[in-house]
Amino acid sequence: NYSSIVKDGRKFNIDLVSKFLYSRGSLIDLLIKSNVSRYAEFKNVTRILTFQNGSVEQVPCSRADVFASKQLTMIEKRMLMKFLTFCLDYEEKVEEYQDYKDCSFSEYLKTKKLTSCLQHFILNAIAMVSETASTI
Repeated sequence: NYSSIVKDGRKFNIDLVSKFLYSRGSLIDLLIKSNVSRYAEFKNVTRILTFQNGSVEQVPCSRADVFASKQLTMIEKRMLMKFLTFCLDYEEKVEEYQDYKDCSFSEYLKTKKLTSCLQHFILNAIAMVSETASTI
């Protein structure tokens, strides 16, 4: 917690190598409370890359990226936008997810009839979870 950091402030070192942090969580709350922003620089992720089919590919993460992507067919683009829109309405459609609460996230994606390319993008780059991660 914050008081222990202040008390033991000289007992640790700070690593200067860039790190990837999720935008929510206890570490972020701690960094905000400690005013570390005076000493560190935070940047938004501008693109996400993944390794697939022997090459590094950019993952489409915005509407513009999806429709500008050359890795996805027009059908896959439509499927991805439909899935992302479906996910945005999660709180309004909680009952639709209840049938899948005991299966893995990869099994859930297969029930949505997404291609293997889309499943790879969603699992490894957008959701950033393993294939065995649960849906809830």
